[in-house]
Amino acid sequence: MIGSFVRRTRCGAAVVLALCATMTLAACGSNDSGSTSTSASTAASTGTSTGTSTAGGDNAVVAEAQKALDAASGPTGTFKEPPTGATNPPKGKDIVVIPFGQGIPSFAAAVKEVQAAGDKLGWNVRVVDGKFSPNAWLAGIRDAINAKADGIITFGPDCPPIKAALQDAKKANIPVINVEGHDCDTLQPGADPEFAFTVGYAEGTLQDWLKAMARLQADWAIAHTNGKAKVLDIFETDAHTFKVMNDEFRKQLGKCPGCEIVDRIEITGADYGPKLQQKTQQALLQHPEINVIWPGGTETLLPAGVAAAVRGSQNKPISVGWECQDDSKTNFENKILGVCFNYPPQWEAYAAVDALINIYEGKKPNLNSGLGIRVVDAEHNQDYQPYQAPIDFKAAYEKAWGVG
Repeated sequence: MIGSFVRRTRCGAAVVLALCATMTLAACGSNDSGSTSTSASTAASTGTSTGTSTAGGDNAVVAEAQKALDAASGPTGTFKEPPTGATNPPKGKDIVVIPFGQGIPSFAAAVKEVQAAGDKLGWNVRVVDGKFSPNAWLAGIRDAINAKADGIITFGPDCPPIKAALQDAKKANIPVINVEGHDCDTLQPGADPEFAFTVGYAEGTLQDWLKAMARLQADWAIAHTNGKAKVLDIFETDAHTFKVMNDEFRKQLGKCPGCEIVDRIEITGADYGPKLQQKTQQALLQHPEINVIWPGGTETLLPAGVAAAVRGSQNKPISVGWECQDDSKTNFENKILGVCFNYPPQWEAYAAVDALINIYEGKKPNLNSGLGIRVVDAEHNQDYQPYQAPIDFKAAYEKAWGVG
């Protein structure tokens, strides 16, 4: 999601400027590729719409966008209960966890949950900080192999930079579980998958989840503006996850006859900060008709320059977010952010542990972890807490593991 990266607030503002340029994860410069609400409420939940909808096609598109938003606007969104099949987890396993970088708040939170789950299962969990470096990821995997670890969990790295180490782990019969990274077969058609398993979502694969997120982002822009979205598209070119999301966002927005991408800014992680702010300011000055900003699919760009540019603009367009991070509530209050989509990285951690358990038992891990998408805007789910799930997934997993 991707972060999903970069989800996803895959990069805290404190590390964005220095580190995002090298990132490849799903939501921070990744290198890889309910009960329902009322129909009008999500569309009008923040700001004011730019005009009335035209007849025919626009009305139908707005209605379809609103329908999709309603389906994800309930208290639990598209989240489902996690797999509940009984397992008999072995004790005494030695697990190595390698996050893209411990400086990414969402991954740091996920790592803690792997450790907590390991404590309950009687596992020894060791963390190797990936330090935003492919060399560190490689070294971490190879160190785990040399230490004869029983399993490895990675958060963020894609397959290509660590392919050789993944192949070494496979030869050593050490399963490597992938979270928010893209396996070689998804990036290179015809290539073999190198991870033992990649954590999935209620929507399906990581790619399915990212595309569903991007479609909802476009749907919110369509519904919020009543089919008159004039979008500033900020596209981070060094992130394959962002390419997946950008392509899907533009495709979905293209279904709206009265909507358009007014301008597109192409950036890399190196532009975070003053450069991003300046580029955004220039676009808003040249195109005062812009009423929606798609900030690369992630809220990370807001504190990295976009929010400052919006505050100084004349029309103050609203931004479409993703992760529902620590500063989202403030951005809602200041009319910087119009919508975000609840993201709990701890769930990914438990899903990764569950995958290892299934592999140890000779079973195929569950692709559908139940982790989904939930709309958070001014009138929906404002009781959310950053990185917290709307379903007690821990209790469900721990019951299945026999430790609940």
